[in-house]
Amino acid sequence: MNNTSPITVLIPTWKRLQKFKVALQSLEKQSLLPDRVVVISRDIDLETNQWLEKNLTLFNYPIEHYQVDQPGVIHAENEGLKHIKEGIVAFLDDDAEAPPNWISLIRDEFTDPSIVGVGGPDYIVHEKDRSYPKTCSQVGQLTYFGKVIGNHHQNILGRREVSILKGVNMAFRRKELPFLDKALSSEHHLGNGSQWELDLCLHVQNKGKLIFNPELKVNHYSNHSHFNRYLNQRNNAHNIVYVLMKHFSWDRKLAYLCYIILIGNQQNIGLLKFLSLIPRLGVKDSYHLFLNSCIGAFFGLKTYRKTYRKNLMRV
Repeated sequence: MNNTSPITVLIPTWKRLQKFKVALQSLEKQSLLPDRVVVISRDIDLETNQWLEKNLTLFNYPIEHYQVDQPGVIHAENEGLKHIKEGIVAFLDDDAEAPPNWISLIRDEFTDPSIVGVGGPDYIVHEKDRSYPKTCSQVGQLTYFGKVIGNHHQNILGRREVSILKGVNMAFRRKELPFLDKALSSEHHLGNGSQWELDLCLHVQNKGKLIFNPELKVNHYSNHSHFNRYLNQRNNAHNIVYVLMKHFSWDRKLAYLCYIILIGNQQNIGLLKFLSLIPRLGVKDSYHLFLNSCIGAFFGLKTYRKTYRKNLMRV
C-alpha cells in the first residue's frame, strides 16, 4: 500500500454534542487533513442530528453522516464500515481530541506494508489520581492464559509491536477489517458492547503487525460514571469470555478457564480475585461483582457454544 491510500476517520456519537464538537474541531486542525470523516449517530439523538444537518459543510474536510435505529457502538461502527470500502480506517471516539499530527503519524506508519494496524495512548483528562499517568513497561499484551495487559492510557516508552489496540485511538487497513460481531452488543446500557477492539485485533493479527506508537496520542474526555457497575461487570465478563474462546486454541481455552475460575482479574473475577477485593470493597460489594462476573462468563460460554455449533453446521 502506498502513501496515497485515503484515510477515513470513523466516529460514532451518542448524545454528547459538546465533546463531539471538540473531536471534529481537532480534525480540522490537522497538518494533514483526513480524506473523509464518517459520523454515525442514533436516529433519536435529535440534538446531534439537527446540528450536523446545519454544519456539515462548515468544516475543511468532507463529512458524511449516517444514522442507525439500534443502540450501541457495534451497530454504529458496522454502519460506518459499510460506507468505507478502501484505504485506512481510523477509529476515534466522540469524546476524544486528536493532536494536529495525528493523521500524518497514521499515514507514516502505514508506509510499511507489513503493518495492518496502528494505535496510541489515550490520556484520560478527568483522571483525578495525582500519580496518573504512570510509566509502564508493557502495553497491549495478551498472555497465554488470557490475561489482558492494557495500559494504553499510561505513559509507555518506545514504539513497539503489540497484540491489542484501544478502540478510542486506532487505525487499520480496511481490506483486513471484519464487521464487528453483533454477539458483543450488550443488552443493557443502551446496547454498549465491550471488547470489540480485542476481537478486531485478534482477527487481524495473522494478517500483519499491530504497532503501538506513544507519539500517536489523543486526549480522552471519558466518563463512565453513568454505567451500572454490576451490569457492566456482567457485560465485560460475557464479552471477553466469548471473544477469547472464539480465538484461542483448545489448550489456551483450557488454561484460560482454569485461570478465570481459580485466580481471575478485573474482567473475570475468580476466587482469588474475589477474596482480594473484600478488604477494599467489603463482602457485599465484592460478592455482587463476583456473582455478576460469573453470570457473564457463563453466558459468554453459551454464546460461544451457540456460535461454534452454527459454524459446524456451515462446514
